[in-house]
Amino acid sequence: MPDIFTVVKTKYSHYTSFDPDGKPLVTSATEHQCFHMTHFYLKNLQEEKASYAEATYSGTVGGKL
Repeated sequence: MPDIFTVVKTKYSHYTSFDPDGKPLVTSATEHQCFHMTHFYLKNLQEEKASYAEATYSGTVGGKL
């Protein structure tokens, strides 16, 4: 299983998570918080994409403008 994200300690003693392409995701004060909040962020991002795929939109405006 490939790494979904990595957590790195920054020079200011904070922790930042990165996706496999090097894009920063979450910054936190502790490694534990960074790991869990990144997991939470990615899970919600995945669920949000799934809910958008199910949605349909209409471009018609009803009523008087």
